[in-house]
Order: sequence, then C-alpha cells, then structure tokens
Amino acid sequence: MEPNFKRISHHKEIEQQEDNDKVKLNKEQLEAINHYNSPLLILAGVGTGKTQTLMSKYSHLLKQGISPQNILAITFTKKAAKEMKLRAQELSGKPLDYSWVGTFHAQSARMLRRDKIFKLVGLKQDFKILEQSESRDYIVRLFRGQKNLKRLFLTYFQEALKEKKSYKKPTMNYSEIQMTLDNLKERCIEIEDDMPNNLTKLEQLVFMNIYEDYQKLLKKENSVDFRDLLFYMYQIFRKFPDILVKNRQQFKYILVDEVQDLNTLQQQWLKLIVGENQNLTCVGDDDQMIYSFRGATGDFILNFEKHFPTAKIIKLEQNYRSTKNILMCANNLIRHNKNRKGKVLWTDKEMGTGINIIREFNTIDEEVIGICNQISKRIQTEEIDLNQIAILSRMNNQARRFENQLILQDIPYQLSSTKKPFLQKFEVKKAHQYLLYLVRPNEDENMIEVLLTLQKIGQITVDKLIEEAKNQNASIHSICEKLTGVIQVLDEEETSNQPQDQSKKKNKNKRGNSTTLENLEQEIRQEYDNNRSIRKSNQEILKKIDPTKIKKQINGGKIKQLKQLLEKRLLFLQDYDEEQMYHNFLKNTKFFDYLKLELSQVGNVEELHRRMIESLEKKKVEDNIPKIKVMTIHASKGLEFDIVYLPFWVQGSVPIHRDGTELEEERRLAFVGITRAKNEVVISMHNEEQFNDRSWYKSKSQFLREMS
Repeated sequence: MEPNFKRISHHKEIEQQEDNDKVKLNKEQLEAINHYNSPLLILAGVGTGKTQTLMSKYSHLLKQGISPQNILAITFTKKAAKEMKLRAQELSGKPLDYSWVGTFHAQSARMLRRDKIFKLVGLKQDFKILEQSESRDYIVRLFRGQKNLKRLFLTYFQEALKEKKSYKKPTMNYSEIQMTLDNLKERCIEIEDDMPNNLTKLEQLVFMNIYEDYQKLLKKENSVDFRDLLFYMYQIFRKFPDILVKNRQQFKYILVDEVQDLNTLQQQWLKLIVGENQNLTCVGDDDQMIYSFRGATGDFILNFEKHFPTAKIIKLEQNYRSTKNILMCANNLIRHNKNRKGKVLWTDKEMGTGINIIREFNTIDEEVIGICNQISKRIQTEEIDLNQIAILSRMNNQARRFENQLILQDIPYQLSSTKKPFLQKFEVKKAHQYLLYLVRPNEDENMIEVLLTLQKIGQITVDKLIEEAKNQNASIHSICEKLTGVIQVLDEEETSNQPQDQSKKKNKNKRGNSTTLENLEQEIRQEYDNNRSIRKSNQEILKKIDPTKIKKQINGGKIKQLKQLLEKRLLFLQDYDEEQMYHNFLKNTKFFDYLKLELSQVGNVEELHRRMIESLEKKKVEDNIPKIKVMTIHASKGLEFDIVYLPFWVQGSVPIHRDGTELEEERRLAFVGITRAKNEVVISMHNEEQFNDRSWYKSKSQFLREMS
C-alpha cells in the first residue's frame, strides 16, 4: 500500500532569521526554506550559501515538530553529514537522536541492517564493508592460478598501451578492473542481465569473466564493497514492494545535497524512495558538474522538471564569496556552455583586483619557479595567512611539479593527492606488523592484524581465536601453535641457559644481497634472544592449552593458513635462506628505502617501532602548521581561498578536450577553479613544452578569451 502524502499547511513560515540562527537569510533562501508540497530544486550558484539554506530548512522542520526519524537528509561526504548534524542541532536547539543524516552509502548500510533485510541478498549478520584496498585484494585473488584469464586481460592492457603509442610491457591493472566493476554497478547493470550493447571492451571483459565470480566471492566471505550497499538496497526496493513502502512512509521529508553529482544508481535509488512524495528538496549547481569520470550524468538536475512535473525551481544567485571582477570573468566564461539551466552570479562586495594574467614564462619549469618566487615574495612582504593561498592544477602530476620548488624555497605546503603518506599505506603498515610479529608473536593486537591479511581468515575466525585465548588465559599466537601443531621448540642453548656460539650464529646469518636486510635480520634475532624468559613462560602455558574445542570451530583450510604463517616465522628464525619472500615483500614496499632515509639510527626492532610511532605523531603536529595548499581543481571543490593560482592555462591542459560535451565539462572545471577565490586569481601559462626531445609551441587557453 502506497503512503498517502497530503498537502502540508501547518508549517509556520520563517520571516527572517530565528532566535538562534547565526546567518541572515536572503529572500530566495527564505522562499526555499518555506516551500513545501511540491518537489523543489534549489539551483544554487557558487558561494550562494546553499549549505546554510539546506541546514536551515532541516532545522526549520525540526522546530515544526517533525521527528528526525522522518527526515532523510543525504550528503555526498561524511564530513558534510557531520557538519549538517552539528549545525542543524545548533540552529534548531534540538538533539538529533536517531537522525537519518548521512551519505548514500551510510544510509544504505543502515537500511540493510534494519530488520535484518540483508538476508534477502544472501548476507549474514555482521557483514563486513570492504575498504577500497580490501576490495582490490579480492579481485587479485580471483586471478590467482587463472593463467588464461590473466592472459586475456593482459592482452587487453597491451592493446590499450599500443593505442597510446606506448610499448611498455603490460601489467595487470587491478585498480582499473575494480573501477570497471564499480561502473557496472553504478549503471545498475546486474549479473543476470544480458550484456548491454554500449559497454567498452574492458567492461565487456569484466562483465563476462569477473563480475559474477567477484560477487560470489564477496558473499562467500560475507563482505560487501561500497557500491554494493546502494546496489543491494536498489535491488531490494525493486523486488520487495513492502520494504519500499515502509521506507516511503517513514521518510516524509527528503533533502538531498549536490544532486548534480548523482550517478545512475544513486538517481534510481533516490527516485524509488521518493515515489509520490511531494516534500523533496534538492540542492545543486549545474555549472559545477565536473565528475563525469566518476559516473555522474547530470541528468537529474538538468531534467528535474521531467522527473517531477510539479517541481518548482528557485535560483540562488547572490554570491557571498568573491569580488565583482572575479564573478564577472566567471559569468563570461560559463555562459559559453549550452548544457545548463542558466543563472548569473552577483555580489554586494567590492570590485576587487580581479584576475591577474601572467604570460611571461617560456617553459613549464620557469612557470613553476616564477609562481613559487611570487608566493615567497608575498610571504615576506605581506601579512598573509598561508592557509589562504592555493595552487590549483588540472591534473595530479601537474600539482606535484611544484613540490621540489616549494621545498627548495622553504615554503610550507600541503599537497593534496590521492597518494597516501608512506606510513599510512596499507602495504607498509602490514610490513611493519609482520616485523613486529617476528619478534613479538604474543602481542595479540598486532597478531590480529597479521591474521586478517591471510586468505580464508576473516573477522569471524579471528573472533573465535580471541575468545579461545581469553578462555584459556593464553595469547592468540599460543592458541594457533597448539591448533596447528607448529610449536617453537626451545633450543639447547635456551634450555641450558648457555650462551650460543656467536661465531656460528654470525656465519649462519650471512645472506648477501642487502646489507640493510642483514642488519635488520640481526636486530630481529637479537630481540629474539632477549625474549628467552618470555618464551620459556609460553612453553609452560602451551602445555596447559587444550585445542579440542577450537579445532571443532575452525575448518581445515583455515588451520592450513595459520600453519603456513607459523611455519614461515620459524623458517625465518631458523633457516634464513628459505625466507627470501620477506626480503622481497619489504623491498617491494620500499620499506628498506624508508629505513635508510628516515630511520638510519635505528638500533633494533623496538627502536624501529618507536620511531615509526614518533613519525606519525610528528605528522599530526605538522598538520597544524599553516601551509599553502597545492591540489587539483577537482579536489578544491567546496573550498575557498583568498588567493588562487591557476597554472598551465594552455590548450591541451586547460582545456584538455576541445569539443562537445567534454569541452563543456572542461569549461565548468575552469569556472570552479576561478570561483574558489575570494579576492584574487592569478592565471599563468608557458610558451613551449618538451616532448620526445622536441620543443612544442603552446597556445594560450581559449578560456582566457572567453572570460574577457
């Protein structure tokens, strides 16, 4: 049965800011907040206070006595959701217990767990939501031992390289396969569907050879990736009308932010849950549609009236961020786009300095040096907050060009990149955990992290081992020893408390290949010797452990994985030549390079551990130091700065594409870059670039002409 959405007439209108509101609302914002009984699109230009408007509408609903449980508020980031909760609570003066404010993924995860409807898609209690790196690991597992499958994909990647006129040896690009799986789900393509005609070659390969096996593997491990959260709820809404109706009846008011960024899956999910509900409020800006590479289509915002024939559109055009000169250039630029609903930004602020265009650089290197010189001079001669200066580039590799010069000129900076800091990389943290495991196997917290990297060992198995360790008053490693039968036997020197023959030990330790590795191994073994008394105590504990019960709970495949782990540890401590795998693992993660550069004074593994923790703490302190921001324009969306530098404005860079819808998105991207600035924009370019030992002339960006 469909819910009955009646016209709402009991809302008290806001005539102006209410008692504890902190921001004065303009006429259009007030109109948007007071609008009900038909779908509303707030077409909010850059810097027009869209976030404040949406939060004020949310708090207004609460003040009218609407329960937070009856308002579904959807944001695109966790940060935005948290901010909305806090600010709405401040504005309304009401607690937001049990509120439904969150991202599409968070809302879907909550819905899946409610009333245990996860069972409808083959999941079990406490299903695991995978991080991106974990999802990629599952894809890698699918290719293990599948030579023909691997060859099929390598052939594709080789052809892709040839099309780019690159003749490098092809490698398995698991990240691209992962992105393709995400794209299939975001386009609502199900495993049971016939293969659509409009798939790319890689999408066809993934659909035919990977998609189904990947989903089966996830379900077998009781896991979901981020796209599955939405995709499963989308499937449930379509196949189980009673669940859809229940959600529609609960959410009488629906607020959605950043609707220009919706992909097909998010759009279909939203339309299903909205149904005939007239109290839908969406906020977005068609001039900031810059995420087509993530699957955003723009259809929802551009065709809002077609999706909802009774819709009303309110434009927010008064800008509170930028000066008149900046807005004039931005308006001139974006009016060249045809695929937009149309609005003109204006402001009460002063004219300002406008946009400064620098054309004097011959090469990219000169441009980078020139920009850094100018910033350095301004820091020395002006009172300026470094956090309010940004260098925004079109691409990641362009942003990284500035790093060396900023270091050379001692300019504090923060490089926003998709690359994680070294110590935060998944593989490096795991290398660190394995090192600690070699010398401190009975440290439960670290042991758990190591176990979770093993095939077939998931959280459920680990929980069983934890419980058994508690019951038997032993370490998890001791339980694993007893369970697998791989027990570290004390050698004669330890049992008799006689010192080991150091000359023999020294000879046994020699390996060649890497001095760093030899030193590290010696440190590990020294630590090993220092812990004799602990190991003797563990031997006594082991005698008392009864593995009968835990053996019944853990199957043979999992025990085999545990056994291999324990055997590898003993091999490292006893037969070093068999442990080249550890050397390769640490070398490939560049762990040794890091030790050489950052931790050259390390004396032992404990010191290594301490220094790594100190490095992380140091990073936390450095995060509070003012720094200029270096990032891509994509990464800057939603941010604002006093001064913005826009480098490399030449054809082929800004814009990259020269025609069609792609050019329009490039123009929107340039528009977003300009409108990050409050007071000043500095645009620069260069005359030539080096490529294949030749100099190529670069013409200035067409957007410079369009802005004037």
